[in-house]
Amino acid sequence: MFDISLVALTSRDTAILAVVITVVVLVVLFIISRYFGLWIQSMLTGAQVTIFDLLGMTFRKVNSRAIVRSKIMSTQAGLSDPDLTSKALEAHYLAGGNVQQVTRALIAAKKAKTISLTFREATAIDLAGRDVLESVQTSVYPKVIDCPPRGAAKPSLDAVAKDGIQLKVKARVTVRANLQQLIGGATEETIIARVGEGIVSAIGSAENHKAVLENPDVISKAVLAKRLDSQTAFEIVSIDIADIDVGANIGARLQADQAEADTQVARARAEGKRASAVAEEQTSKALEAHYLAGGNVQQVTRALIAAKKAKTISLTFREATAIDLAGRDVLESVQTSVYPKVIDCPPRGAAKPSLDAVAKDGIQLKVKARVTVRANLQQLIGGATEETIIARVGEGIVSAIGSAENHKAVLENPDVISKAVLAKRLDSQTAFEIVSIDIADIDVGANIGARLQADQAEADTQVARARAEGKRASAVAEEQENQAKIQESKASVVLAQAAVPRAMAEAFQTGKLHILDYYKLQNVAADTEMRKSLAVSAHGGSDSGESK
Repeated sequence: MFDISLVALTSRDTAILAVVITVVVLVVLFIISRYFGLWIQSMLTGAQVTIFDLLGMTFRKVNSRAIVRSKIMSTQAGLSDPDLTSKALEAHYLAGGNVQQVTRALIAAKKAKTISLTFREATAIDLAGRDVLESVQTSVYPKVIDCPPRGAAKPSLDAVAKDGIQLKVKARVTVRANLQQLIGGATEETIIARVGEGIVSAIGSAENHKAVLENPDVISKAVLAKRLDSQTAFEIVSIDIADIDVGANIGARLQADQAEADTQVARARAEGKRASAVAEEQTSKALEAHYLAGGNVQQVTRALIAAKKAKTISLTFREATAIDLAGRDVLESVQTSVYPKVIDCPPRGAAKPSLDAVAKDGIQLKVKARVTVRANLQQLIGGATEETIIARVGEGIVSAIGSAENHKAVLENPDVISKAVLAKRLDSQTAFEIVSIDIADIDVGANIGARLQADQAEADTQVARARAEGKRASAVAEEQENQAKIQESKASVVLAQAAVPRAMAEAFQTGKLHILDYYKLQNVAADTEMRKSLAVSAHGGSDSGESK
């Protein structure tokens, strides 16, 4: 009985053991069938990626094929960077980076021999949103930038020499990528804006347009001497003037406007004198809490990784979560802090295409500026937005031009506007830090001072006319009043004369006056009237004799 139960127990254990062995064999076969090809490739090429590494990638949801291929490429190319490991490649993949693009960039940099690029620098550039392979290629094979760019609102850069002749210039700027300044360096737009400002300044400093037409390379030399590629992601190799044309005679137009204004002022003064003669005058619980609060956990994590890779950005988990919960894109903010953004002032699509300001000599200048900004993570919560930056820069430009003694000083040195505006610290209490303000374009507008003088002269003329008309009306009113008084006096005389007969009749009735007395009075009156007539006749005759 005991032996039978023992045999039955042994049979059951054997069956369980067989099942376990079968499961283990199936799991091993599954692993071999899935990862054997990649493992063999890595072993044969010396990439040293084990089966357990491949299995761990699957659990971490990493694309093992991309990691293995990148490791094989780097090994075959002879990359010896100690930071370039499969773990580092996995971390870069999980952070949202392009592993194969980084590997190809490192290989291209090594093949070029003249470029120094480490794995840490390449991953930082990739996580900052730039194409690291394209940057390496641009560093080896320089790129040509049109200034102004193709499709711009104006096909050329317009500037005015000291003799008043306008020149229309097209330039081509040859640049190569500066990998050491690629993180945080300004982009092509800043290069274009700075070169444009330099060309305008160089032409504005020329004594006459003929000197520029004879030697266009003086513009290139003057612009290159200013080191316009500082704090940018590029190194300027050369600046070539592709085309230069003669535009309008701005000086003659301004002189004609001034002459017209002077004529208006002279006319107004003459009219004023005539009128005055008449009138006179970032832990799991924290991640869970952030997720439950409605935050984007993956976006916050990627932002923290990008900030750490950049090395120049200080961002804590608390700050990142606060920025995310405030409704801002924290990853985009980090990228903007690393990769500055260019803002047009005025913005594209605005009602007016330029900022209009008037210098002290009354000449209007139309200005377009480009503001390079990077995100200020410490002021991102509660800081003002792009609209405030645009408004403040616009106000600063108008104030700087309005403080200039004349428009020619601004045309000769447009950078005085940038320096004056930057000195005002316009980025205070905003979410951005202003890197540079570049004057992209500046044109001469109308002569506002002359027009205002003409308007004031016309107004003075109208006031003088009104005062003269008021005096004339008061004189007419006084004359009418005197006529009314004369008529009133005549009426009083008539009334008095009408009372005489009545008094005489009353005197006859009372016996105070007799008929003889009446006749005597009549004789006296007739005699008096006759004497008056004779006196008038005699006076008239003597006057006529004297005139003869």
